[in-house]
Amino acid sequence: MPAAARKALGVLNTQIAVYGTQAATAILAARILGPQQRGVMVVAVFVAVLIASAADFGLSDAVAYNIARQHGDRNSMSEARSVCVRWVPVSIAAILLVYLAVQRFAHSIVIRDLGPEVVVASCTLSVAFLIYRVAYGVLVGLQAFSMRNLISVLASAVLLAGILVVILLRLHPTALQLVLIQLFATIVAVAVAMQFVLWKHPAGRAPLPPDWRKTYLAYGAKGATTVFVQHMNYRLDTMIVNAIMGGAAVGVYSAGVSAAQVLLLIPAAVSVVQMPRVASSGQARGVESAPLALGATLYLVAGAAVVLGIGMPFIVMVLYGKAYQGAIAPGLWLLPGMWSVAVLNVMGSTFSGLGRPGCNTVAVACGLVATAALDFTLIPRYGILGAAWASTAAYSLAAIVSIAIFTRVGRMPFRKLLTGTLAEPPKWALARLTVLRSTIPHGNDRERL
Repeated sequence: MPAAARKALGVLNTQIAVYGTQAATAILAARILGPQQRGVMVVAVFVAVLIASAADFGLSDAVAYNIARQHGDRNSMSEARSVCVRWVPVSIAAILLVYLAVQRFAHSIVIRDLGPEVVVASCTLSVAFLIYRVAYGVLVGLQAFSMRNLISVLASAVLLAGILVVILLRLHPTALQLVLIQLFATIVAVAVAMQFVLWKHPAGRAPLPPDWRKTYLAYGAKGATTVFVQHMNYRLDTMIVNAIMGGAAVGVYSAGVSAAQVLLLIPAAVSVVQMPRVASSGQARGVESAPLALGATLYLVAGAAVVLGIGMPFIVMVLYGKAYQGAIAPGLWLLPGMWSVAVLNVMGSTFSGLGRPGCNTVAVACGLVATAALDFTLIPRYGILGAAWASTAAYSLAAIVSIAIFTRVGRMPFRKLLTGTLAEPPKWALARLTVLRSTIPHGNDRERL
């Protein structure tokens, strides 16, 4: 099995473990909090992630790209450290300012139903997410996927363990307590990641690289725009549901979203491997790798979507409970949208590996505009079902635009991309099967043995 496939499989196994713990956490939280408090928790965590991704200014992506491009040598680590020491404090200050502005001017729209204590906890969690993103970027750049997998599982496992302790102690948990537990879990994961980097890849002090404005700041700014717009595209529906319908509706809708997002385990695993692989292999080989990565992802997602669609009523009713019955229909309508998100994820990681992270921004921005227009049109009339319709339509539009941009930037005709996407994964699987069969002794061979 090729190294890239092994890495992707390892990341996928980790994603499954992470999702398993996250799913258990989501189900327990839904059961013990109820739709209203569950909605408060979802909004608090979502706002923390959104603001951290914006305040990051693309630092995590820029660090991953520059370390991978220089194959993780000591000089690249020293330069990345110098940039981070100067960049992270600015990002933390930006987080604080954004939370103050939201609290002052947009509380009823963005963080409705969140008390002051939950807002403070969300702000602190956003800072922790920021540092986690940077540490994650370093590990991806080093292609230290084993450690990257470990901290992903660790963060989810600590969160799940914390919730189980709260339940066993019969503390009648609230959304605030669960947000604080998530904060602790994130800090633990960051501490482990930083200790690993300092131990295995020590970096000396170094001045800022002479071209840091181009290699870090400019690259990061392009990627930051994409990441922020992407987060808004994926979660604007949640914000509008919260502003129009309140936390209880968010709690129900988030159950359907969580169920549908199981499909994103596959593109997430492929994307993590694809970006550093393309960055280290050069323009031509990076472009040629896209059809196989995209095709394999879409075949797997399509098959998983059929299975998940059949099991959606069971997942919601049995695991979440009757209070979340309204999440079944939105969850089913979101499944085609997850297929489109898979396209965006793989194309986005390919663009980033080619040093063109801004290319996906246009596609995601088109999706965001469509999301906003459709959400404000459909949610007031159709509620959370309208939110699912709007999201699926917007994701599909963004995926189409992303493919169109790739054919232009990569100079790969659409026909070739389509043919490769459909044909290369079966061809690759058949080749692997042939190699596997050739290593298995046949009847006469076994007799001689």
